[in-house]
Amino acid sequence: MTVMIKDWIYTVEVYDHGGNRVDVAEIEKRLWAIVHDVKARQSKGEKAKQVGILTADERDIWAKVWRRRLPLGKQSNRESKPRRTGNTWSHTLQ
Repeated sequence: MTVMIKDWIYTVEVYDHGGNRVDVAEIEKRLWAIVHDVKARQSKGEKAKQVGILTADERDIWAKVWRRRLPLGKQSNRESKPRRTGNTWSHTLQ
């Protein structure tokens, strides 16, 4: 499971190495650990890298959304390029 809090992105394993679901109490424990980690990072003044758009849509759908979003961003966003990782497209807006 992917969790995003205050622009920090974490992965929470919900299945063990044997393919069995992790107990709900354990998942809750892992989620609270993320909350505490984010609070600790913020208290140290750390800032997450901003992520403006994440999608797993098909390429043609994503491209239409991206073109509509460009006029809403800063001029420098027109020069940025989307990146694909597996089936996920990502784009960082400054």
